Amino acid sequence: MDNFTVITKLPGRLVKFSSPEEVIDLSSENFAEALNFAQEYAEKGGYVVSVLNYRLGEYLVNQAGGTNLGTLLFYKSYSRPQIRPCNDFAVTGIRLSQSRSEYFNAIAEIKSELEAGRTYQVNYTTSVEFNFFGCPLAFFIHSLKTQPTAYNTIIKLQDKHIISATPELFFCAEGRSIYSRPMKGTCRLDQGEDFLKNDEKNIAENVMIVDLLRNDLNRICDNVHVPELLEVEEYKSLYQMTSKICGTLREKSFRKIIEALFPCGSITGAPKKSTMEIIRRVESFERGLYTGSIGLNSKDRMLHAIAIRTVELENGKGRMGAGSGITVCSEPAEEYEETLLKAKFIEAKSEFCVFESILWDSRKREFARLNEHLERIAESLGFFKIPCSREALREKLISEAPGTSCDKRVRLSVNSMGEIAVQVFPFIPWQQGRIGLREVRERPKAFTLHKTSRRLNLDLKNFSEHILHTQAGELLEGSISNLFLRFGEEYFTPPVESGLLPGVERQVYIKERNAKEKRLYLQDLLKADAAVFTNSVRGRIELKIPDAIQPRSSALPASLRGSGL
Repeated sequence: MDNFTVITKLPGRLVKFSSPEEVIDLSSENFAEALNFAQEYAEKGGYVVSVLNYRLGEYLVNQAGGTNLGTLLFYKSYSRPQIRPCNDFAVTGIRLSQSRSEYFNAIAEIKSELEAGRTYQVNYTTSVEFNFFGCPLAFFIHSLKTQPTAYNTIIKLQDKHIISATPELFFCAEGRSIYSRPMKGTCRLDQGEDFLKNDEKNIAENVMIVDLLRNDLNRICDNVHVPELLEVEEYKSLYQMTSKICGTLREKSFRKIIEALFPCGSITGAPKKSTMEIIRRVESFERGLYTGSIGLNSKDRMLHAIAIRTVELENGKGRMGAGSGITVCSEPAEEYEETLLKAKFIEAKSEFCVFESILWDSRKREFARLNEHLERIAESLGFFKIPCSREALREKLISEAPGTSCDKRVRLSVNSMGEIAVQVFPFIPWQQGRIGLREVRERPKAFTLHKTSRRLNLDLKNFSEHILHTQAGELLEGSISNLFLRFGEEYFTPPVESGLLPGVERQVYIKERNAKEKRLYLQDLLKADAAVFTNSVRGRIELKIPDAIQPRSSALPASLRGSGL
């Protein structure tokens, strides 16, 4: 994605904004002027995407001046994005920034403030942190499937990607009409909808925030009313309770709406001013965008969503806030579990593993080239920062050795949480047959250099193997093997830098044949005598060229198409 590109559902359908005419970073110095300009720009037919950090609330509520309050992006038009399924990403090492005891200590401090009467509810937040590999756009595309909401958004700001699957509306203003729909009240799906509808604590939280937002809206509106109270909505991993508060604006002013409502009371607590002072003192991390808002202003509408379930990715690290409303009735253990439940937004995206396919040699009663496989998977685990020792891998594999009288393919895998699994499959030998040519798009090196669940999964069908190549015609590897081309008595194989998996059997074959690494292209198939495919489970197979080639590639040169390949 290019810098300052936005893909979002905020207009009611998925659209793409790119190449902004203006970008304004907000500070206490330019806040009022920038928001007034944003309204003027939108009323003339433009579009303004706003990213408002929680820190803006400190400025508006507690007059804490400063910079990094948010960013406004100004666009003349939008386009329809080309979205295709993609899973070129991985999330590992998901963890809370606080230990359980640290969390409990913070809740105890908050409860002392509640008992002293300085607040009625505090929305306490902690940070969920993780490692991120691959393509942020792929992460967003996956969220459209796993966490679909009305406001899914991805924003590229300099070196940072913001990916939001928030379900919570902050406000929507059309003409003089405005409404807000805060979320307050959560339970697991297995607890059932009726539990949430009848739980006194969750009901009390929701009603308290409804009263706060009614007061906020009364600052800028007439006819404030609550047409929907304590509605329950179902999401992928939980139920949420919402209410709807409506009003009629005395003046259509973006700046005055933000000044009256920001930050939303559902993510601070009540009363807002004193509670935010407690939050500043008790919370151990800067909220950033979390619990701020992401919005879109156009000529006819201003629609802003609360930045919950919102991930910030930068330099291979990911962060997301997660929290819950603390009242005098709160039990620390239950609040901790609710925070973990909300972190499942990330876990839903983290179905990822590193694996090795290893031959169980029934004749020798051992795993073939076990040390080499363990060395490679250990390197991959280190790269993806997955906690798992080489000794634990060996012990697990040995303890579940097939012990049969026939060869087997054994899959040793480790998921993103470090959990080891062993699966046993029938051994399938190489078959003499045709070679298919398949063009593949460029992929992140993390998923070509390491054997992971993000590997391409191509059905061999009636082919012995495929030769994968780039759009430019550079040869890479087979779909389940490494590739060598034989020219007389000389052997050449594509270099790892081209974007391929350095297989265990590849290393052995390079030494045996004194093979050289060299960039190879489709045209080289005209000159080669044979293609050799190496796989640590199946071994090696040599197929004659051109007899075995079956072209299936748009990149196949005319000279090859006419040659009988």
